Amino acid sequence: MNALNLIRLEPLKKAKIIAGESGCENVVTGVNVLEALDIENWGKKGQVILTSFFAFKDLSNQTLSSFFDKMASIGISAIIVKIDRFVQHVPELMIQLCHQHGILLIQIDKDVKYEAIVLAILEPIINRNVALLNRYYEIHSEITQLALKMPSIHAILEEFKQMIQLDFTLFNTLKKTQITTNTNLSTYRTVQKTAIKQEKYMFYSYKRCDVVYTSENKEIKGSQIRVQIPCLEHDEYELIIHERNTHISEEDFMVLENAVKFLQMELLKKYALSQNIYQQKNNILNDLLNNRVHEEKDVDDILDYLNIDKYDYYQVAIVKFYQLDGVDTLQKDYTKILKKMRYQLKVPSNRFAYMENTNRIVLLANLREVDQTLDENKIKETVHQVMNNYTRDYFHISMSSVVNRENIHKANTEALKTQKILDLFYPHNSVLNYQRLGIYKLLLDLDKLDEAKSFISPEIVAFKQDYPELFETLSVFIDSHQSYTKTSDILFLHHKTIRYRMNKIKELLQIDFDNPEDILQIQIATRLFKLLH
Repeated sequence: MNALNLIRLEPLKKAKIIAGESGCENVVTGVNVLEALDIENWGKKGQVILTSFFAFKDLSNQTLSSFFDKMASIGISAIIVKIDRFVQHVPELMIQLCHQHGILLIQIDKDVKYEAIVLAILEPIINRNVALLNRYYEIHSEITQLALKMPSIHAILEEFKQMIQLDFTLFNTLKKTQITTNTNLSTYRTVQKTAIKQEKYMFYSYKRCDVVYTSENKEIKGSQIRVQIPCLEHDEYELIIHERNTHISEEDFMVLENAVKFLQMELLKKYALSQNIYQQKNNILNDLLNNRVHEEKDVDDILDYLNIDKYDYYQVAIVKFYQLDGVDTLQKDYTKILKKMRYQLKVPSNRFAYMENTNRIVLLANLREVDQTLDENKIKETVHQVMNNYTRDYFHISMSSVVNRENIHKANTEALKTQKILDLFYPHNSVLNYQRLGIYKLLLDLDKLDEAKSFISPEIVAFKQDYPELFETLSVFIDSHQSYTKTSDILFLHHKTIRYRMNKIKELLQIDFDNPEDILQIQIATRLFKLLH
């Protein structure tokens, strides 16, 4: 009911509007009698205030203006003033303030009883609330019966469509997939979004969106209501109601409230089932990659179960995340990033199985040809884009060579070794293929690492032990292309200190920085020391 309808009520038929006509469309939600001026403690939006003006009679103009400011901020819809012995006419200032704030001012005779007015105003409001409540439980009962049938998500949406005669779409914002009751409404662009005011019967937050639907080269303007399905951390869902050009009613919102709650439970049940399957696949792939499956038939069965047995060749890629702030990466939750990345990397040209593990995702790709490899630039671009949307941390991507199914575990070992080299020697957000490791292939073999120290000159070994600070300076100097300025910046030391140290190093090691062989010996030594460490 709006404020204008007040004068149509039986007790107010002889009343007259004397100010605030711009507030005729104000919604009426209740009624109260004014006895004190502390309206901020009891006033509510949409209320109608009944007064005999007794509370106003000794107020200064400034205090009265301040009181009206409070009423306007609260959202009072109307004031009904009774003319009696306390006031013979409404003061001009009060009329001006009602005009100013858009509060409908209605005058009644002294014979009209407050009790009759209160009952007349509350009756339609109570009846409306009862109707909404009945509608809510009616829909809830229907949905409970529907749940017993264990329907598909599409069947659920079709039931909701029958209830309010509007099409529904459930959109997975993470996977960019949708289930809809009308495929002609699948393609659209959003023009504007507006939050819908949350009424007392709304538990969820709704937005109304102006959209343009595109179908068969035609563009049609329309309207949608969108609401997030809450508490689904594993995925992000949005329920869309296609209003077309007619806004839904309060009763229809009862359907939406039940729909969101019901879909939330159904999606949680489906997630629990999928999570069980996911964990099983995760464990099976882990065994395969780590050579815990020895029978050839068992390997074939696993590849068939993972749906990656169509082609003869395989490649492993590991995407690993690191925190910029130096905090232990294993303590950070990357679940959402991992899932988003998995969906983005699954392209039609590649068949993937994947294993997620805290701060990394391991991909096993099934490839058609031995000379076909994963697109390094495409994977890096995808990972970079996903990371930018969620975090400022960085990543490394290591890739194996292409192998046959008997050597899948070797491909995993190659990717792990490559990841070590990335950690030690490469900048943030780098991609490295095992095939490009060069001499590191030799040095990364576990049985060779014990012998690695023999490849370092004894003079350099002794120098590192006796002068660790000078050795660090030498290592940074060589890696900085013998730039004193860059070395100074990296070590946070004055350039004169760097020059002094380098002169000392030349004297102790008898090294010639113009001799490429001397430089090579230092470069090999610094990298071997890192590998040994």
